[in-house]
Amino acid sequence: SGFGGIESNITTRRMDDLYQMNLAASLDLGRFLPEQAKLQIPAYYGYTTETNAPKYNPLDEDIVLKEALDNLNSKNAEDSLKSLTQTVRTVESFNINNAKVNIKSKKSMFYDPANLSISYSSNVTKEHSPEIEQDLVKVQRAGLNYSYSFNSQPWEPLKNVKALKSSAFKLIKDFNVYLLPTSLNYSTNLNREFSKTKLRSFELEGNSSTLTEGVLDTTGLSFSKDFMWNRQFDIQWSLTRELKLSLQTAMNSNISESPFTPEIGKEYYEEWRDSVWNSIRKMGTPYTYQQVFNASYEIPINKLPLLDWISSNATYNSTYSWNKNAILSNMPDLGNNTSSVGNWSLSGNMNFENLYNKIKYL
Repeated sequence: SGFGGIESNITTRRMDDLYQMNLAASLDLGRFLPEQAKLQIPAYYGYTTETNAPKYNPLDEDIVLKEALDNLNSKNAEDSLKSLTQTVRTVESFNINNAKVNIKSKKSMFYDPANLSISYSSNVTKEHSPEIEQDLVKVQRAGLNYSYSFNSQPWEPLKNVKALKSSAFKLIKDFNVYLLPTSLNYSTNLNREFSKTKLRSFELEGNSSTLTEGVLDTTGLSFSKDFMWNRQFDIQWSLTRELKLSLQTAMNSNISESPFTPEIGKEYYEEWRDSVWNSIRKMGTPYTYQQVFNASYEIPINKLPLLDWISSNATYNSTYSWNKNAILSNMPDLGNNTSSVGNWSLSGNMNFENLYNKIKYL
């Protein structure tokens, strides 16, 4: 305490001591396993702590904290007063990003383990201060992702038919079909957030001026929780070189938790675990669903004789959404909200330069 810039006066100098420590490590845990396992596990760990020790006792601001500590008779009392007067904040994080078994076929196949990846992250922030006994924020995420591109070639049964060599038959000769989708993607992730704030409660012992930490009042505890399960599916399919289709769907569900969680008390763990697994087995409680379909068609009018200077495109887009309404006590069930929107569009382009090049007199 007492530090500041040259231009600082006594009122703007620090009245506390600030201690900070940061630790971070990033490594591939798969390196610790045999190379034949072909595991890739990129991991990150970070730990940060920040301690703010005031010069004056926050419980009695006329007394220097060091003097208040010297007046105590036991080590336990000193530690208790330090815990009450210091503001300590710690952040601990651990991440595993896109871990996978990197096994692939010579020719990439949809069943290759390398198409599947797993991610996990945990971030825990704890803080306590003279006013707050405990402030806890916990964010946890776990995800599974599958992605594959087929890279298939089209089926062109008329490509080598000699009778169709003339440009007049180009539209027929270029007939093609893709028998497999272009790509498949699926992801599912669980996101859980929990926060808890517990305020301090103090009682005055006898007629002395010493404050001690008392029993927590029920009004001093507040907490919030949110457990979601999100699932997404995406398929892209070019039926032909001209006709391209795509479909994306997303489902957001809520995982039910028991009223009290292990963060409030370890005795609630089994009840919380059973409620969570029971909800997961039922795929959660859906509260939103979205679906988007897109189709685009490059009309092959430019493959007709004398019309290769014209191009045209048609597109269609459809969006559907469903949202669950909140259920209120003593209120009738108002149902859910749905919406559906469809759009058509048609565009054309005429390249007159190509048209004029066909006319030898221009």
